[in-house]
Amino acid sequence: MCGYAVLVDAAFDDAYYGNPARPAPELDENEREEIEGGDYTYEEWLAIVTDGDDGYAPVEGRVSRDAGWCFVRLPTYSLYQFVSASTEEWDRYYQRPPLVYPDGKPLSEAQ
Repeated sequence: MCGYAVLVDAAFDDAYYGNPARPAPELDENEREEIEGGDYTYEEWLAIVTDGDDGYAPVEGRVSRDAGWCFVRLPTYSLYQFVSASTEEWDRYYQRPPLVYPDGKPLSEAQ
């Protein structure tokens, strides 16, 4: 048997993500290298964080990729890592609702 939790990104800035003209964050070389070493190229990451409308179906009115919260299946072996992750690591674990981490399925289909 398992349960589900809703995790909220405490650093989520609704005014920032709701602004379609939000400026690109300024990164130092280490931060840029971390992005390039992850799932996105720098250009893909920049498009994600600067475009207020990422073409997603609204979740609580937000159409950007990051809704500021997500579902997590319990028990999850990496829940501690997820909860203690820094702001920069949010994308590593984040599954946009209604998807559930780590299953990648909608909550209605998760088991």
